[in-house]
Amino acid sequence: MAIRYAFFGTLVFTLITNLFGAQPAVQTQSAVMTVPSNVTLSGDRPIHESQAMKSSQNILSDTFEGGFPNQWELFSASSTLWGQTSYRAAGGSNSVYCAGGGSPQAPQGGPYFNDMRVWMIYGPFSLSDAISVSVNFDLWMKTEPATGTDYNDYLFYGFSLDGSQFSGFNTAGNTQGWDPRSFDDSEITSIEILGESEVWFAIGFFSNPTITDEGAYIDNVSLTKTTADPCTLSCSANAPASGLAGVPVNFTAQATADNCSTSPTYTWNFGDNSQNSTAQNPTHSYAAGGSFSWSMLASVDGQTCQKTGVISITGASANYNHEYWVPAAAHAAGNLGSQWRTDLGVFNPGSATTSLRVDFHDSGTIRTLTRSLSPGSSVLLNDVIGLYNVNSSGALEILTDQEVFVTSRTYNEGNAGSFGQFLDGTDPAMALLSGQSATLPQLREDAAFRTNIGLLNTSATNAIVKVELFDGNGTSLQSFNRTLTPGVLRQENQPFSALAGRSNIVRGSAVITVVSGSGVIAYGSVIDNQTQDPTTIPMKGGATEIRQGWVAAAAHAAGSLGSQWRTDLGLLNRQASAALVTVRMHEGGNTYNLPVSINPGDQAVLADVVGMIGVNASGSLEISSDVPLYITSRTYNQGSAGSFGQFLDGYSPDASIGVGQTV
Repeated sequence: MAIRYAFFGTLVFTLITNLFGAQPAVQTQSAVMTVPSNVTLSGDRPIHESQAMKSSQNILSDTFEGGFPNQWELFSASSTLWGQTSYRAAGGSNSVYCAGGGSPQAPQGGPYFNDMRVWMIYGPFSLSDAISVSVNFDLWMKTEPATGTDYNDYLFYGFSLDGSQFSGFNTAGNTQGWDPRSFDDSEITSIEILGESEVWFAIGFFSNPTITDEGAYIDNVSLTKTTADPCTLSCSANAPASGLAGVPVNFTAQATADNCSTSPTYTWNFGDNSQNSTAQNPTHSYAAGGSFSWSMLASVDGQTCQKTGVISITGASANYNHEYWVPAAAHAAGNLGSQWRTDLGVFNPGSATTSLRVDFHDSGTIRTLTRSLSPGSSVLLNDVIGLYNVNSSGALEILTDQEVFVTSRTYNEGNAGSFGQFLDGTDPAMALLSGQSATLPQLREDAAFRTNIGLLNTSATNAIVKVELFDGNGTSLQSFNRTLTPGVLRQENQPFSALAGRSNIVRGSAVITVVSGSGVIAYGSVIDNQTQDPTTIPMKGGATEIRQGWVAAAAHAAGSLGSQWRTDLGLLNRQASAALVTVRMHEGGNTYNLPVSINPGDQAVLADVVGMIGVNASGSLEISSDVPLYITSRTYNQGSAGSFGQFLDGYSPDASIGVGQTV
């Protein structure tokens, strides 16, 4: 029969005896044991990490049929250790014996030695997700019996939080054969092991200076933890498909959390740049009409569930009779780790308030923002595509009820700042019609730079364009047709290498011709492969070929903060005869001349043109030619890690302003 005696403190003693009060066969009591620091160590100390599970998982299972100590760590106060033996086994061929390893070893069948302190330790392992843990093993034991509460020679087994001090049970006596042992965390009262990321399990054998016997054998050790089912979250969200500006709209959500510690929280984004709501079922009024993308995010215990939708709000009718297009805008990752963003600026120069609508054409989906601009005011929409809560790129259509000025900057945002390009807002009246062509000069695609070509159809019907690529000598390299759907930006990435098989283009150009349809805008983007800095090349029609032109700024000079400014001048001759050109540098009242001859169809790119002229200064360039040319330039800061530049177009004197004119 089993009789349990409770003592003050944490010690509990369990006595197993027979009905006649004879010497007990086995005695067991709870105990706290410490592994000494000055002990012999055998084996490594591996980390044993369990994977997440839904119900139960076996952390350790050792039948000792393979190698030993294997995943166990052995300690001893002497050189004798636990060791593998085939003398006794509960199952299979082997078990481990308290004095069967190291040196000296006890003979088969014992006896073990006096003054033994031997440990076998497993861990650390994680119980951070456990709600219970249990241990099972088979024990064959014959030791000097306990005398009352004095355990002379005994076996210990238990857990630790530091791999040194263990809490568990001492047991001594004669099991009279193999005895299945089991216990769980609820029986360990001196420490709390559940929820801990590092736990150790140990079995030890200890003897005093007198009396020995055969000893203790261990077989079939298993350690199993049980975890709660994981937290799961499902949700739904609803909103009407349409509404009226200024009239509250009801939004509803429902989230179901299973096996989670708390209730879900809600975050609503209404898509109009207003403050988010954390109510489960909020109401929201839209200030103006438009199409708005809303989202609802439910969260609990690290789990999230999101639902999205679009609501169309009808507002006061605005007479949107002015239209502008920015052909490319982005909130998206690009090549070589680049991160592209767009800032949109709109200025109202008029004397009346104007209504503003910004439509983002996102792969066939139109997303809308609305604003109101008072007279003489401007708005800067930083990261405008991010305001639509999307990661995407496409074209922006800007609609107003009176004339405005539209600008944009698309840039690569890095840790050390941004590198960007200017993209103007273009009136569709300036777009190409069927049969018309435009040229993209000063393109480059080699080891240092790459070129992308953007094509946008601003009309309501499909358009077909032909793109023809040329090298610096005017040789046609490749031509291809593309069909452009309304409002959708199409970008041809690195066309010289991808389509023409050329990766050594330093004086390239492209001609865009509308085969059918109308409303086509084209642009080039030349990107430094080291800095990811882009430079916009706007399309140039026949009217921009000029005999005399000016580039407002050019340099071969040092600037602020250690910058080094240079200018590359592009001169493209599409005529049938050679061009005789004079490039004049105007600087501080001085004039310097550089004569240039350009063959028919050729493009000259005068790298560091001011340096070619032979001056270390900044000023303006005047270009005179006997035939019309396309004049372009790029002024840039040249660093050891690449360049950061800007496009400056060549302007005819007819485009300058005079007395009484404003810009």
